[in-house]
Parts: sequence; C-alpha cells; structure tokens
Amino acid sequence: MISRFLLFSLFVAGASAVCEDGSYENKTEAGTNCISCPAGKAGIDGECYVCAIGYYGSGEGLTECTSCAVGKYAAKNHSTSCSSCVPGKYSPDTGADGCLECPVGYYGAAKALTVCNKCSAGRYSDREGFKNCDTCVPGKYANSPGASNCSVCGAGYYSSISEATECTECAAGKVAQDSWARDLNIACDECAAGKFNQYLASNNCSFCDSGKFSKAGASECVNCLAGRFSDFFGSKACTKCSAGFFALAGASNCTVCGRGKYAAASASSSCTYCAAGKISKEPISLNSSKYLNTACDTCPAGKYNDQVGFWNCTECPAGTYSKVSGLGSLGGCIKCAAGKYSDFGEDISCDTCDAGQYAASIGSDGCENCPAGKYSGIGASTCTSCAKGRFSADDESQSCTACPSGQYAAVVGLSSCPTCGAGKIAAAQQQTSCTSCAAGKYRASTSSCSECDAGQYSASTGASVCSTCAAGYMSGADGSTACTICDAGSIADDVGLTECTNCTAGKYTIGAGTAACFSCVKGRYSEFEGRGTSVASCEQCARGKFSADVASSSCSPCTVTGKFSPAGASVCSTCPAGKYTSDHKVCVDCAAGKYSVAGVASCESCGAGSYSNVASSACTSCAKGTYQTASEKSSCTSCDVGKASSISAATLAADCESCDTVSTSHLLDPPHVFHAQQGSTGQQLVAPHPLNVYPVPLVITPPKLKTLVPHARAATQVNSLHPQVQRCV
Repeated sequence: MISRFLLFSLFVAGASAVCEDGSYENKTEAGTNCISCPAGKAGIDGECYVCAIGYYGSGEGLTECTSCAVGKYAAKNHSTSCSSCVPGKYSPDTGADGCLECPVGYYGAAKALTVCNKCSAGRYSDREGFKNCDTCVPGKYANSPGASNCSVCGAGYYSSISEATECTECAAGKVAQDSWARDLNIACDECAAGKFNQYLASNNCSFCDSGKFSKAGASECVNCLAGRFSDFFGSKACTKCSAGFFALAGASNCTVCGRGKYAAASASSSCTYCAAGKISKEPISLNSSKYLNTACDTCPAGKYNDQVGFWNCTECPAGTYSKVSGLGSLGGCIKCAAGKYSDFGEDISCDTCDAGQYAASIGSDGCENCPAGKYSGIGASTCTSCAKGRFSADDESQSCTACPSGQYAAVVGLSSCPTCGAGKIAAAQQQTSCTSCAAGKYRASTSSCSECDAGQYSASTGASVCSTCAAGYMSGADGSTACTICDAGSIADDVGLTECTNCTAGKYTIGAGTAACFSCVKGRYSEFEGRGTSVASCEQCARGKFSADVASSSCSPCTVTGKFSPAGASVCSTCPAGKYTSDHKVCVDCAAGKYSVAGVASCESCGAGSYSNVASSACTSCAKGTYQTASEKSSCTSCDVGKASSISAATLAADCESCDTVSTSHLLDPPHVFHAQQGSTGQQLVAPHPLNVYPVPLVITPPKLKTLVPHARAATQVNSLHPQVQRCV
C-alpha cells in the first residue's frame, strides 16, 4: 500500500492508531481530533502521504492513490487528477508520468489516445507527434499504411490525383520519363506521328518501320494499304504505286509486275494474271512505261497456253495430235488413247503398244516395258501383277513362272520367289507361304523337317537348327522340345548328353542342374551314391575318427595308442607330454603327482622322493632340504626347524638330520647372499628363493656368526641352492 505513495510525509504528527486510514491526528490546545487527508494525498496509520507521479487522489479522506488510466498521465506529485494526452501523443500504460509522441508514419487526431493510428495509404507523416497525416501530391504515392514519406512515380507511371495509393501505368501509345528528367509524372505524353509505343508503363516511343505509318498517340504502326508504300522510318503517310507496279500491305517499295502478269491502273494491290491463251514477257526497262506489263499478248496459231499467268506459248505435246492451229488450251490438242502413243504432236494417228509393254494414260508419247513381277499382252494400258506363288524375273515379260519347291510368293507382283526362312519349308511348287517346323524338329532342307537327336532340342516352332542341351541338362529321346534338368546329386558334365550320372559316394552337388560333382573336403565324408545334394551332405568325421583324403565315403578310426582326433579331423594327432587319451577322442591332463610322455594311453605315478603338477611331462625330485615319503604327490615336505638334508630326492623324514651331526664341508660352494634380520632368539639369515617362494629362515645365534665364513669371502655369504635348510652352520 505504501508503495503507491510518495514515501515522505508533509505532516508528521507522530504515529497514532486512533485515526482511521485516510485521516491524520490534529493536536490543538483544545485537544486532539482526526482530520481527513486532503485531495492529492492518501492516509494510512495516522499519516498522509503525497500521491506519486502517475497517480492522483481526487477527493479527501482517501486511503490510496489511483493510477492514471491509459491515455492519461500525472507529471507531478500531489496530483488530484490526470491530464489527457494531447493530439499527436499517446499513453499505452496506466500510471504514466508523461505521454509518448506518435512515431513516424503514425498520427493522433484526438486527446487521451492509448495508441496512435497508422497513416492510411496515400498519406504520410515524416516526423514524430503528427496530429494528422499529410497527403501525397500528384506524381507521388504511398501504397501501404504507416508511410513515413511518399514515393515518386517512376518512368512509365503517373499519378494525377492527390492521396494516391499507387501509380497508374501509361497506356500503350503514351510514355512518361524518369522524374529526375522532368517534373513529377502527373500525366503521360502521347507518341508523335510516325512513332509508336506498344507497351504499358513505357518511357520511350519507337519509330515506325518502313512500310508502316502512324498518327500521334499510336500504340502500334499501321501497314501501308495494298497499292501504297513508305520507304523510310517514321512515316506519317504512304504513297501510291504507278501502273505496271503493285504493293502488298506494309510494303516499303513497289514491285514491278513480272512475266505472265500485268497491272493496268495505279495503286494496284496485286498484278493480274494473264488469261489462258495469253502471255506477258519479262519487263525490259523500268524507266519506260512502254515496256511495263500494263496488258497481255495473244498466242499464235499452232500453239497453246492453257495456264493462267504464263509467259510463253507451247507447242502441242507428243502423245497428242491436232489439225487446228491457234489453240488457247491443251484441250484443243487431241490425246492418243490408252495402249497407244505418238512421238510428235503433229501426228494425225497413234501406234499400238507391243506385248510386254503398256501405255497407261491417254496422250502417251511412247510405250513402257512392264517391270519384273508383271506381264502384258498387245495394246495393254496396264501391266498385270504375277499371282501369288508365281514370279517374272525380267522386264517386258509376256507371262509369269511358278515358284520352285523351297520357295514361295506370299504377295502378287514378285520378280523372284524368296527362299523359306530359317525353320520353315515349302514342300511343293507355286507355294504362297512356308510351313514352320514343329517344336522338337528343325529344317534339314528348304523342303523337309527332321527330329532333333537325343541330347538336343528345339523349344519352339520354326527352328533352323537344334540346340544342344547345356551341361547339367539332358534329353534322352529324339524330337525333344526341352532338356531335362539333372536332379540334385546327379550331373551332366558335358553338353549334349542323353542321361545324368549320379555323384559317387564322397561327392555332392550344389542343387539341381550341376555340371560337376564336388568332393567332400578332408575330415568329412558322404556315404551314399547320388545322395550329396548340397555341401551339407558331407558329414563331419566323429571324434576319434578321421578322413585323410578328399571325396571320402567313410571315416577311419584312430587306433594308434596315444593318438586322438576331434570332430572333422583329417589326421589323428599325438597327445602331447603331460596328457593321455584312452578313447582316442580327447587328450586329458595328467593329474598332479603323475606324468606322461607324448603319445600314451595313461599317466605314470611319481614315486617317493618326487612330485609333479597337473599336466606334467616328468616328475621333479624333491630339492635338498625337503623330502616325500609317498607316491603321486604334488609337492615335497620341508625339513623341520633345526634339521637339514644335504641330498635331493629324499624319501624319508629321517633324511633330515640334526644340525649337530650335519657336515659343513661345502658350506660356501656355491655362494648365495643371505640377509641378517633380528629375531627373538637371535639373528636370522634369509636366502632369496630362485623360484619366487617364501624363504625358510636359518636361525643363528650371535656367537656362531663369527664361524660362518672360514676363509676370505664376505661374512654374509652362505651356500644355499633352495630356501629349505640344506646344512647347519
């Protein structure tokens, strides 16, 4: 509650709990009374506090100040009311101590705004605090709300109104330049006569090509009318062509009427063709109207012109005859009938074609030979095609010949009979088709089919040769249409076989259709013939058996003493020393206290005075200072303290003698280092064990140390090959 007030008091009367919140104590000579806090303050705990900036107190006796609403503010403490933000400013939050200016592109037209409005499209504000947005002038635009300035209409565009949201494209035939090259684009300029612009939003007019013209404001140039022309760029009008000339629409010059044509008037859009029976020559001079084709000439007698627009009269052709001169068409020349001919047009009659020849049309100037594959009689107008099954090999034939056997003619008009193709025959003459050899047969000659031999086949009709059965397949009879695949376990090891052969025992195939049997590898076998259908058909030799060769049909047992074989073995192996085998299947370690040499069926026991570990190849004698009384032991027993043994392989405890009776003649041979360490009964000499086991201490009392070394060696050296005590000192 206190945080809403300015944290200081303008009236300090001391804390009191008598007056209610919103009032304060007033002490006078007459007594103490409670007075309401004035406007602009709020009271709590008997004190009045000034309302902070952004807050106000509108009446007396308030217990708290009120934050200014959005759109209003209180810039001073002790405010009794909030002020509205003026136009061009706004306050988006409560408790504001001032108003924000509307940003660029926005405006605030009213008081107490909580948010500013974007300038509408076509208007703008380029400074903060705008009450109203300015209008874009003609030639400029603003295409979206919130603009900070107006954009200039560019080349090809204009704006003729204020507050424009976009520029308008210049229509075709009009242009507008960039604004830097002129004033603002408030209108478009028309293209001048002789120029045009076909595009919208353009800034440039183009000259009309020759053969065209235009008026002012043209979006395109217009072709000169037919019979008129313009021979330079940018023409405003076109010129008429003279008689003897013509021009198509859009011409850049006039064209002279050529041979076979004429133009009698000026401004002709085309030349007129000379009629049949009339002609015009090629113009000689373009500078004299006397030689221009303004009219046509007539053909003389004995000639004709049956074409429109021709420049020469023609004699009646060969194949025709005529007694009338001055013809205006070819129809005046009489044609020879079909099957007849004439060499010259002046002939008064026509000749008849010979047999083997023909004249197909009327008006022939000669007869043609019938081509190979056809024939004719006398006076023929056409050749007749040889019928199916027949032929004529030469030109000018009068008849056709039957196709021989082995050949055929499937269509009419052949000059030769084709030979029957691969796998087909024609058994008789004059055949129109060939017959395909049936499946299982082949063409032996052009007129007969034969069955395929065993070991061969033909799968479909029309075979010219039989196919050989591939390796792994066979056919057992003549006339086969397919080969039979060899079953798994059998083979055909060559092409063209008539039967399959079973794989022998010890061999197998990988599936059906195999060309070779595979041998079982060493250590495996296959017992039966034709049963090896996969590599899995070869079984491993069992433990204790072996197969030393590939393609084995059985396994041999290991029989030599001390030899064994695991499953799948190709040889029997000798059990190494320290192991044995009794069943030839596996080598077993000799137990501790026993040993074996290589290749035995059992282990031997170690005798008294020796020992062995597991899988030992020999027994080890008990070292000096130790003994073993029993056999088959894994260790030796050390002599008791105070006793020693100078012999190895001791078999009795009695071999360990008391130190009072042991000889010391070899005390220092060979020397080993002992280390003295103090014990409870005297010093001990401890020898390192070469086999890395704990040493047995030799206890020596101090008086005896003086007699340890009887000759010149270090006083700490004594003879000890093992940690056990070998002799007394």
